Amino acid sequence: MPPTPLGPFSQDQASELPVEGEMEEGKKKKKAITKILRKAYPSKSSDNHDELGEDPFDNLGTIQNLIDKFSISEVVDRMANLDPRQLICGSLGTILKSGHQMLTLIKRAHRQEAEAQKVQEDLRAEVDRLQKKAIEAECLAEKKATKIENL
Repeated sequence: MPPTPLGPFSQDQASELPVEGEMEEGKKKKKAITKILRKAYPSKSSDNHDELGEDPFDNLGTIQNLIDKFSISEVVDRMANLDPRQLICGSLGTILKSGHQMLTLIKRAHRQEAEAQKVQEDLRAEVDRLQKKAIEAECLAEKKATKIENL
């Protein structure tokens, strides 16, 4: 189904995303990129939290739906058969690992920020040095011009 163009007054924005598919052509199979239509709704920025509506993660039905869609039943069954202490330790291990990953990202960001500040300070010092040299060069040029005028 080819994408249908939207009118200039439509509030929906359409974007076409490539999706890999296979097309049969004669005896050979060729991979082709087909385009499907996706609608993107313009985001309405708002500083007012009340206008955003209810938090979907406060809805138990939404949470259960996400669990059903994104959990692997074999893993859940295996975990259900674990000793509660093993399950808690495994969960805490996962939480600690995630926490360490976040701390690592924060530390990297701080390191990059410190490096950027050092580069900025070095550049500022170089600019100051070059400005002093330029002033010295101007003074020398003025002295030479004065000597030439006096001759």
